[in-house]
Amino acid sequence: MTWNSFVVTLLVLSLVAASPTTKPTKEKPKKLRDDAPAAVKQAVNRTQTNRADIIKKRSEWLKSRIEVLSDIRSGVVKAGASNVRTVKGRNVYTFPSVEEKQRMVREAQKIADTAKARVEESRTALIVFEQPDPEDVKIGFIGELGQARVRQVVDARNMIVTLLTSTTAPDFSRRGGTASEGSLNRTAFVSEPRIVEIDIWLTNYNTAELSDDMKLEANPNIWINGTRQFKSVSGLRTIPMAEPFDIVKYLAD
Repeated sequence: MTWNSFVVTLLVLSLVAASPTTKPTKEKPKKLRDDAPAAVKQAVNRTQTNRADIIKKRSEWLKSRIEVLSDIRSGVVKAGASNVRTVKGRNVYTFPSVEEKQRMVREAQKIADTAKARVEESRTALIVFEQPDPEDVKIGFIGELGQARVRQVVDARNMIVTLLTSTTAPDFSRRGGTASEGSLNRTAFVSEPRIVEIDIWLTNYNTAELSDDMKLEANPNIWINGTRQFKSVSGLRTIPMAEPFDIVKYLAD
């Protein structure tokens, strides 16, 4: 692991651990209005059904982020890195400067704090907003936008964003072996974790301070509730359309 790859890895983790838009609360979850849209009710039901798994997954993530923070503070990294030295049998990372190490520690601490907040949120929230896997990006999805960059600002309330989501599903464009004769052998294709880019039309969102190719610092909760067609250099495209989602609108008094 080189210094550059180590920095990139930490930055990716910081994006994956995007902060919730609100602080977790210990109050008893409120109830939805009876006339709440079906998609909202389904999102709530998914949280209730999967809460134990969500808590487990987020707790494991928190544990791993604490370990990363500890490794950065002590300078310990995995064997095989090109810029390490061995001290008493341990691989110790050499940071380019004290300031750089301090910056990395602050970044890792922020990620760990966010992970802790997300564990607490998952215990009580009416809906646990999670970032989508590629197969989730379709009409009906309610959750976090997650990692994204601005592809094109259309006007004051509309833009096209490129969602960066990860998957371990087989990549059928990359062979990792030989397909079985007469049939498709899925194991013959690469299934390592990778980033998948998906364009989304985001509407009813203030774009005043945004420009093309910017990283979207905010991590809004969204509801994909339709599709949008537009002309591109390659022709007419149809992509998912989403808008910011606020659960408060659908809560019973």
